[in-house]
Amino acid sequence: MRNEQGLAMKLLKIVISVLLIAATAALVFQIYHLNILPTNLLIPIDLLIVLFVIVLLFALNFSVRRAFSSVLMLIITTCIALSFGLGSMYLMYTFDTLSDVSGKTGGNVRNNICVVTLANSSYEELSDLEGKKVGTLNKLDEVSTKGIKKDIKKKEINLSYKKYDAVQAEVDALYEGEVEAIILNRVYFDSVAEIEGYETFNTDIKTLYTYSYYSKEANEPLVVSDVTTNPFTILISGNDSYGKVEDVARSDVNLLVTVNPVTSTVLMTSLPRDMYVPMVCEDGACPVGAYDKLTHTGMYGTDTTIQTIQQMLNIDINYTFRVNFSSAIDIVDTLGGIDVFIEEGFEVEHFFVDGSDGVKAGWNHLDGKRALAFCRERKAYLDGDFQRARNQQQALQAIIKKAISSDMLMNYTDLLKIMKGAFETNMSMDEITSLLRFELQTMPDWKFENYVIMGEPDVMACASMGNLGASVIVPDEYSVGIAHDKIEAVLNGESSETVVDESGIEAAGSNPDYDYNAAVIEELIAQGYSDYEIELYFQGLLDMGDQTDTYHEEGIPSE
Repeated sequence: MRNEQGLAMKLLKIVISVLLIAATAALVFQIYHLNILPTNLLIPIDLLIVLFVIVLLFALNFSVRRAFSSVLMLIITTCIALSFGLGSMYLMYTFDTLSDVSGKTGGNVRNNICVVTLANSSYEELSDLEGKKVGTLNKLDEVSTKGIKKDIKKKEINLSYKKYDAVQAEVDALYEGEVEAIILNRVYFDSVAEIEGYETFNTDIKTLYTYSYYSKEANEPLVVSDVTTNPFTILISGNDSYGKVEDVARSDVNLLVTVNPVTSTVLMTSLPRDMYVPMVCEDGACPVGAYDKLTHTGMYGTDTTIQTIQQMLNIDINYTFRVNFSSAIDIVDTLGGIDVFIEEGFEVEHFFVDGSDGVKAGWNHLDGKRALAFCRERKAYLDGDFQRARNQQQALQAIIKKAISSDMLMNYTDLLKIMKGAFETNMSMDEITSLLRFELQTMPDWKFENYVIMGEPDVMACASMGNLGASVIVPDEYSVGIAHDKIEAVLNGESSETVVDESGIEAAGSNPDYDYNAAVIEELIAQGYSDYEIELYFQGLLDMGDQTDTYHEEGIPSE
């Protein structure tokens, strides 16, 4: 009996030993495969792992004789084998995630074209429009319009089409009953809702049918020879969609991040989304040279946004990172939220963008939803779009700080799951792992610097809307020049702070009257002023004449 127990124990030790050896081999392989450890750490760590396993195997199979000790060693060895196996799985998953999000060049982007009608109409599906008149755009978005018309024809549904030269004219035709429905690219929905008098457009309509197709986008990186020794600039493009990151959408966030690994300097340069710029693109992807909001360049693809910014600032953009609203919320929530410090005068009771709780003076802990609102809010601030850009910079710093903290280890697997499909970059996996090795090896004390390109609010014709007038920001040429010089300074190994902006423009802070005095806002609306006019007044862009003193008495600042 005792001999049988001894034989069983030996066989069990052999099985556990084989499992440990296999788990160790898998772990060492994945460490080499992922290639994020610097050489001065890689070899010592692997040697320590191998030596530890050899000692453990020797103790299990040759040193331990007593039954209790043998059982204890079996338990310990099994736990270590499982830990090594789990570790190799995490590393494999990390490799797969980095492979999935990196190297996104020459990929496909999804275009979503919709047939929409008024929400209160009796039409519920596309076939209900048989024989009805449907509005389309004439010259704008021709490829998408032709595609959906061809798709509808295949379904043997006969529609009568009427063309319009501008988006607003097409939308007006729907509201006025001139057509029963309209064909409109989904990227235009929010642009329409930003037009004065059309703020409820998204709730006024319903979608009867969506046609999706994929188009090619080059998005080739301007590669530097070594990202650990040479400076480079990344464009972070935040799309204003809640769908997949591959969907064509407006570029709501345009943030240049210039990194100099030698001086450990990171400069974040923000371009307000409504910056009025001439568009630049290749192969007729956009109306070249036509002026529009920077955010609208995203409707023609990331390449158009990149080329437009490069021409505006006379710089090179090496890489891009694309993220959308949905993934931004998920990333922040997976990190356990972020912390931002709000200076006195910049507190906001409620975010107008979604009605969520605002921020108080001092430290604030934001979950994903509030972090996104913090990055999108402009109505609650005196200098609107410019403060929004500053908030975006602050949020990005908070995300980076949280992501490289030890707290991330607690949510590591969840973060990896979120990263897949949450963002994409044309930076290669080798470049990303090189940066990770650099971080682990040198542990640089990164210095973050910030700049926001300034300009003057105005109403100008926008090409993507059929030259419809829209609220824009005309860039200040002096500020554009300062931005260029600051980026060049960091690229040349200097601090951006050596380039001084002498314009004297400072952040204006929040507008507490606009935030808190809902009764006055309701009074202005009752007197016939639109949300757009009220917003312009609070920014000092609209003169309400004799009414000014009355508004001031009610708590709204006079000009």
